[in-house]
Amino acid sequence: YLAALIMEMIHTASLIHDDVLDDADERRGKPSVNTKWQSNLAIILGDYILARTMSIGMASAQYDIVSYVGSAMAALCEGEVLQSQHAKSLDTTREDYFTIIYQKTASLLGVCGAIGAMSLGAQREDVERMRKFGEALGIAFQIQDDILDYNRANNTGKPVNNDLREHKITLPMIEVMESKSEEEVNEMKALLKRCKDDNEALDTLHNRI
Repeated sequence: YLAALIMEMIHTASLIHDDVLDDADERRGKPSVNTKWQSNLAIILGDYILARTMSIGMASAQYDIVSYVGSAMAALCEGEVLQSQHAKSLDTTREDYFTIIYQKTASLLGVCGAIGAMSLGAQREDVERMRKFGEALGIAFQIQDDILDYNRANNTGKPVNNDLREHKITLPMIEVMESKSEEEVNEMKALLKRCKDDNEALDTLHNRI
């Protein structure tokens, strides 16, 4: 139960922070925390959840689980920073993309698998096997999530084409750009720069991808 509690609360805090970074109005079809209570309070709430969660973990004296979780929190932050940097420069490659989704999503699910096994006293090799399973699941999940962002009937509770509005180059766009000439790629990037405020540019790029 402690392992499940820690990971779900870290996940919840990361979603709150994500919505602030992405300026998202909704989460799972309902108003996001930053929409209801402003971004500065949302950041504080996310930080509070993280701090309280780690405090509960330390009080339980299950230090192996708590220390293992710390690496996942660092990877999450690194992934967000890396994605933000590439969104500004519009230079995300396939290799960059997989690094980002490993840190943002796969590392978290990998830790979920590992500490689930650890909490039951599994052998080290089984803990490692569960970590790898969680990471593979996380990569698959994130690729599917990025594909659904282009589906205007996705029913995910998130705005469609959010990635394009935030200038994020994800696998669907990378797949298309890899088959295009340099001139066509530059044209797509020019459209991407306008997607936040220009619905015509957004629709043109969406339809092309």
